[in-house]
Amino acid sequence: MQSGTFVQHLILRAFTVCTILAGLVGVANAQLDPATRPPTQQLLPETTVAFIQVDNYRDLVMKMQDSSMGQMMQDEAVANLTTGLWDEAKMAYEDVKADVGLEIDDLMSLPSGEMTFAVIAPRRKNPEFLLLLELDDETKALDRVMDRGREVIETRVGEEITQEESEDGIEYESFNVGDRRVRFFRMGGLIVGSTSEEELDAFVDRWAEREVEKVRPLTANRKFVTIMNRCKGTKDIKPEGRFFIDPISLAKSATRGNVAAQVGLNFLPAVGLDGLLGVGGSMLLSEDDFESVVHAHMLLANPRSGVFEMVALKPTDYEPETWLPNDIVSYMTTSWDVDQMLSELTKMIESFQGEGVVDTWIENNINAEIELDLKEDILAHFTGRVTFTQWMDKPIKVNSQVNVIAMEINDLEAFEASLEAIIERINRDQEQGEEGIE
Repeated sequence: MQSGTFVQHLILRAFTVCTILAGLVGVANAQLDPATRPPTQQLLPETTVAFIQVDNYRDLVMKMQDSSMGQMMQDEAVANLTTGLWDEAKMAYEDVKADVGLEIDDLMSLPSGEMTFAVIAPRRKNPEFLLLLELDDETKALDRVMDRGREVIETRVGEEITQEESEDGIEYESFNVGDRRVRFFRMGGLIVGSTSEEELDAFVDRWAEREVEKVRPLTANRKFVTIMNRCKGTKDIKPEGRFFIDPISLAKSATRGNVAAQVGLNFLPAVGLDGLLGVGGSMLLSEDDFESVVHAHMLLANPRSGVFEMVALKPTDYEPETWLPNDIVSYMTTSWDVDQMLSELTKMIESFQGEGVVDTWIENNINAEIELDLKEDILAHFTGRVTFTQWMDKPIKVNSQVNVIAMEINDLEAFEASLEAIIERINRDQEQGEEGIE
């Protein structure tokens, strides 16, 4: 009786342990459910130096079709053109359709959600790449594309794609491309791949809420956070897409092992380009009265020097000018500090070629030719405001887009006098040249 009780006790304990383990596996798999996946920014490492993301591809396409540009492309005046281009694309696709194994319409319908591409610069290593795609998994089209893709890869690389299953129940597939080992996994319609096994494992670890030693997520990157905090959109509308680039870190990683390029990078501090810490932005469609709004930001070191001290912006009236038509397609205006720009440009040039070289060159090559003082008679009349705008000239054709660049003048009469003097000098030189020929 005691023996039977002991056996029952062992069976009960074993059943309990198995139940607990099954529960743990269930929890792990639940954490890796694509439906509850954390934002990609939380899964990428802080060493990400380039990041491009579209939140929902289908929503983006629908909003673009509803825009004025999308409606214009559907207008009868240009519909024949766009239809013709699409027909030509279909004809060109026929040459590769057998390799892909799908109709072009089925292929175009595959992207269904997020699309993210990231460049990662691991410390003291060459850059690695990571791609995340959310594709339509409701039809068999994705299965056919994946199967055909495996066949093409195996034919090209001359070896079979290896498969392995992790403790999380993820089925990884790997193959070689040159000197890189590409590794990816598919979970329903979610596909994530990377050229680094280590970075892909870290991506999954963050997803499963496991600690990744020594490397924090991208959301802890101060440069990324500072820029993205200024590109959040509104309470009701989130950006459809966003991007971030750390150009200096990207260049250093991409040129690792290239001595000449690394030497060139050492000259960046001389012109102040090492002060460019990051560039990023976001795009919103259908925001209030605007079809699209793009927020773009540069993060600069403080104090600035060189090029970025030269690119000096100053406050101005940003209301659209009264001469603009009401049917413009795009509009951008800004204001530059012309005096500071010229001063900093002079400092940079003279730091390499010696003091006074800029003024001497301007006097001998510009002032002497136009018989005016470039700084006093021309540049002094610019307020620094520059406007760039576009509109469509009707009737709408392929080349209907009109581009205009306008620079604001503070003393129009004085500037006109200087401009007339320059034109008069040019005409006089032409007349003298013609007399010499005769």
